[in-house]
Amino acid sequence: VSQKVSRRAPVDVVIVLDVGGAMSGQKLRLMKNAMRLVISSMNATDRLSIVAFSGGSKRLLPLKRMTGSGQRSARRIVEALAAIDQSREGVPAKNDAL
Repeated sequence: VSQKVSRRAPVDVVIVLDVGGAMSGQKLRLMKNAMRLVISSMNATDRLSIVAFSGGSKRLLPLKRMTGSGQRSARRIVEALAAIDQSREGVPAKNDAL
């Protein structure tokens, strides 16, 4: 039995995530689940960058190859994401992702 293996060119993916206060609860959980799926579906030759924004933006992960180590780094960043309450006007909170 012969199986044809489909090969594709490596891809660079930059994902911008909204971590504003409206993204708390269920929305944040769904976003994290989607990110886990994206990360696990990438090959070792693919590269991923993660940018978070809430008012401003911050690059949380520069373009990184999604080897085993790269996927672990990306997952740690995604797990640490939390919604930022913009109504506090600059008062840092322990859950701020940026």
